[in-house]
Amino acid sequence: MGCPSSGAGMCEPKQGSMTWEDILPVHFLAPVIRQFHVIGPRSPVIAEVGEEAVFSCHLRPAMDAQHMEVTWYHNHQPGLVHDYRNGQDHVEQQRQEYRGRTQFLKGNISQGQVALRLRPIRPSDGGDYRCLFASPTEYREAQFSVIVTASGLAPRIHVEPGPSRSIKLTCMSRGWYPGPEVQWSGPGGLHLEPASETKTVEADGLFHVESSLTVGESSRGHVSCSIRNPVFNEEKEAHVSMAAGTHLWDLDQEMCLVQELIPHSSCYHLRRTPGDLRRSLALQPQPRDVEDTWTAGP
Repeated sequence: MGCPSSGAGMCEPKQGSMTWEDILPVHFLAPVIRQFHVIGPRSPVIAEVGEEAVFSCHLRPAMDAQHMEVTWYHNHQPGLVHDYRNGQDHVEQQRQEYRGRTQFLKGNISQGQVALRLRPIRPSDGGDYRCLFASPTEYREAQFSVIVTASGLAPRIHVEPGPSRSIKLTCMSRGWYPGPEVQWSGPGGLHLEPASETKTVEADGLFHVESSLTVGESSRGHVSCSIRNPVFNEEKEAHVSMAAGTHLWDLDQEMCLVQELIPHSSCYHLRRTPGDLRRSLALQPQPRDVEDTWTAGP
């Protein structure tokens, strides 16, 4: 049946006849909106400098995300980390420091599960991130944190004469992130307060640390310097042994790696060989680095 010619618009189907939904093709109908949530890492992601880290995000409930836009942002350095849309990676607006370091992992995107691989990790990569999914009708995001860390080189103790027959010990190491904790210990594990301590950020963003201690004639014995990574809870140590009346060439030194999370430690004992001792006796005591001067003993 036709509609009245006087009708100003489309006429309504009569009761019991087909509806417009029955007549119009499916693609003309409004899409069904499915609400979703984005779930990111529930605990901070620990990322080691020079290695890789993977940031995973997924949809709840699970659904196909192939036609969604997925982006990652770094809140500490505002700007795009990675963008995926229309089935392709788009890095035109990516921040310069992330170019060539990101990879979108979409093996399970049909179930709403994706991840971003970032490598190699830099100290500047730490901070808060956002993972965002956008459909034609809505968007949701999840926030998570990344903690960057690095354990540096085993420390070495530099020895030089101090005032009034004292000996100055300087513990040095580099390659740490964040700034490590340094502790001196004397005989029996007694805590020794350093005279000075400096932590310097080098060109690679990692910390170089130096801590100095002056030991008097009456307080010599077994002294250790421990440098600790607060994230991994890992310690690296150097030891030096001094008896009363010690000269610079009489010292014994040990370097140790102690990992509290793994019940294992290794130590390297360093001593002077007789030939080194004879050569030292012919010299005036000069500031020296015991690690570089001594040779490995049995």
